[in-house]
Amino acid sequence: MDTIISPGGSEACAFLIAQVSLGTNLPPSLVIAQLTRFAGDITLRRVRVEAAETLARVAPEAGATALRHLVTDSALDEWARMTAAHHLSTVNGHQGDARSLCSPVSPQTRPCTAGTAYWPHATSPN
Repeated sequence: MDTIISPGGSEACAFLIAQVSLGTNLPPSLVIAQLTRFAGDITLRRVRVEAAETLARVAPEAGATALRHLVTDSALDEWARMTAAHHLSTVNGHQGDARSLCSPVSPQTRPCTAGTAYWPHATSPN
């Protein structure tokens, strides 16, 4: 498994996310290390958010740390940052983090129904 994902890239990240979602029995230390690496890889752009969200399901505190960083990462577009805030708001004990990191909101955003993050009016460009 490490041979497949260690080179990195969006395909390797997507493969690991799929394996975690499928419940494939993988060494937790490998999964946590690789998802942490993917979440921090600025070349992956929006895939970083998916990696951090998956990391939060495997290791909530590590995932929350990664998501918190992504919410404030100016290298990501607003949609990706707001998606990260939404995922952060679902991590037990971190709902307040999502609220505080999303303020102030831009004029192009509106509160989501959960009240924990702010969603752009437009739909995702992807």
